[in-house]
Amino acid sequence: MKSSLLDQYKKQWQWRDWNSLFSKLPDLKGKTILDLGCAHGDHSHELSKLGASVIGVDANPELLEYAKSRNIPNANFIQGDLTKLSSLIDSPVDGIWSSFVLAYFVDSKSIIKLWLESLNPTGWIALTEINDFLSHQPMSLADQKKITLFYQDALSRNVYDFSSGSKIEKTFKELDLEIIEQEILKDSELSGSGKSSEEVITAWSNRLERMGGLKNFFGDDFKRFKNDFLITLSDEDYFSECKSYFCLATKK
Repeated sequence: MKSSLLDQYKKQWQWRDWNSLFSKLPDLKGKTILDLGCAHGDHSHELSKLGASVIGVDANPELLEYAKSRNIPNANFIQGDLTKLSSLIDSPVDGIWSSFVLAYFVDSKSIIKLWLESLNPTGWIALTEINDFLSHQPMSLADQKKITLFYQDALSRNVYDFSSGSKIEKTFKELDLEIIEQEILKDSELSGSGKSSEEVITAWSNRLERMGGLKNFFGDDFKRFKNDFLITLSDEDYFSECKSYFCLATKK
């Protein structure tokens, strides 16, 4: 039976070394933090454990319902549009956390600038985003070229920026932010090497099925592409060229 998006998200924590990134954050005790694109609340939960009061914002009602049901201490959840953040937040916050959300906004500079309006003058912003999401080897040259075209198509339609992760540092500097920490997130699912586990292969299978734009772009060839992609993950010589960039910055 096909698992729900919530079930799929709940399995992903084990593959990502989020604690290494949380350890880079300033002291959260007594601080109010925004978790933008909070989904089912895993990150909000960790931020709360570190002493923060958390405001989680997401557009997905199913994921938010689950997040609320967890009764995370000092955490509140709001359904809303991240392009209208100022209308959702009553007063400036001490920190902004967001993971795997920025790429949905092709004009990343504008959206980050908008988010910064909700940050107090001494606050910080920490973003994590993927780069080159579908670059996994060994893969045929033909599929590599088609993936590049898919990236370009998504960008031209303002749907998704598959290079977003590598642009965070430059964007922060353009917005006159002071970069405090940078790191590549260790991730055995998105950035693994060697033969993948069955759980990881299943997760990728579900993810590819969720990617309607990819399915439309490949058309009748999608089933073949998906099968070849999963075979790649099973290869003993498999390695991923995808990276997840983390960057923490403060206002100067």
